Amino acid sequence: AAAAAAAAPAADTPMVIKKETYKPPPEKQTLSEAMERLLKPSLKEQGNALNVAQIAMLNLEQMIQKLQRSRAKAGETIAADKAEVAAIDAEVAKLDARLTAVKTNCGILRAERDQIDTQLETSKKIFHDAVMNVHKMINQTNSNVARLGRTQVPKGHDNFLKSGKGSKASTLTSTLSRQAK
Repeated sequence: AAAAAAAAPAADTPMVIKKETYKPPPEKQTLSEAMERLLKPSLKEQGNALNVAQIAMLNLEQMIQKLQRSRAKAGETIAADKAEVAAIDAEVAKLDARLTAVKTNCGILRAERDQIDTQLETSKKIFHDAVMNVHKMINQTNSNVARLGRTQVPKGHDNFLKSGKGSKASTLTSTLSRQAK
């Protein structure tokens, strides 16, 4: 700071202009000389340009630092995202392996189910056939019993309950009383 204060002129001292750099305007100027003089910046403007350039450089350095920080932060974010993607990929691989196992097991279970369904249908058919055979046998037996009974059953004009001893009620009662003894 001391070196900067020594290099900078004090506010009270007038600025010294070197004779070599400053040329007073000639009394008679051509148009092109006047234009050149107007376009060429003065020493004060050149000094201001230096300050403007220094400010621009500071702003540029700050912007570069900010961009570097944001790039570093983006790099960290990218690295974290890559790690997260790797973890998700690993989890997907595990789930895919489990899914493959489940699909394989599902195929096996479906084959077993189809086999059991076939066995069930076969069993139902066999059971139905057995029931139908039993019904046929019952019907045949009933018809055979009925044929046998028809030969012994009295004709419609014979009254088998009256066998000369009395009425139907007395015959039944006497028959039951004899069987009970």
